[in-house]
Amino acid sequence: MSSNSVQAQKVFSYATLFNIIITFFIILVGLFVFIGATDLQKENIWPYIMSHIPPFFKGSLAIGLLAMA
Repeated sequence: MSSNSVQAQKVFSYATLFNIIITFFIILVGLFVFIGATDLQKENIWPYIMSHIPPFFKGSLAIGLLAMA
């Protein structure tokens, strides 16, 4: 809940900005996978991503999946 309309507008502006940033990074991951392995089958995309990212991002992904569950 917000105390006035200005505060609500700020919250929605921040949420929109973060949504754009997150969407941009998701698109970048797809683009990098497409550039890195153009002949990759649809079933092998997830194992390819998991084998080519650093351990820090694997941990962040696991934390994010647990948080969503």
